[in-house]
Amino acid sequence: MEFGDGFGERLRWLREALPVMRGMLDGTRPSASGPRYSMLETLNNPPPVQRNLPIMIAGSGAKVTLRLVAEYGDMCNMIGPPEFIAERERDLLAHCEVAGRDSSEIERTVAFRQPVIRETAAEAQAVAARISAHHAIDPPFLDMAGTPDALVEHLMPYLDLGYRHLIFQFLSPFDHETMERMISEVKPQLDAT
Repeated sequence: MEFGDGFGERLRWLREALPVMRGMLDGTRPSASGPRYSMLETLNNPPPVQRNLPIMIAGSGAKVTLRLVAEYGDMCNMIGPPEFIAERERDLLAHCEVAGRDSSEIERTVAFRQPVIRETAAEAQAVAARISAHHAIDPPFLDMAGTPDALVEHLMPYLDLGYRHLIFQFLSPFDHETMERMISEVKPQLDAT
């Protein structure tokens, strides 16, 4: 499958495909006659079970990606420190204003690398280092390794920005202790805010 010459070309393809995707998911039978895609009254049959199947656009490109989110996205997924997300949030709001889109219609999501929860930060970092080594990730990702309270503290700035849909990457072999503690100890604290 052709992957394109880089981000610019893939974003042009995405820009051309998004109206077709939106129409297919909404049942409007869209047509397209662009340089990449050509179709007439495209039908998505069977249609999605849910009434509005959301389109998530992942990325934080200030000029193009976030403009596409403002025009076509139902969800915007980013990754990065809170300061970066806050800056890109301002860009997204500006694109929504230009597009005449109510920014509250777009669900904000943020993705994180492998979290590791243990009783002490040292124990969590040792587990994170083993997981990283297993996947040949160097240097190991340790920013999400610590106690439940430390993880909550790390995540709070994102919630303060309005990013309440948090996506965590879990690598094999899966760390069941962290998964269980995310649900039983971290999530209740986040939900209480």
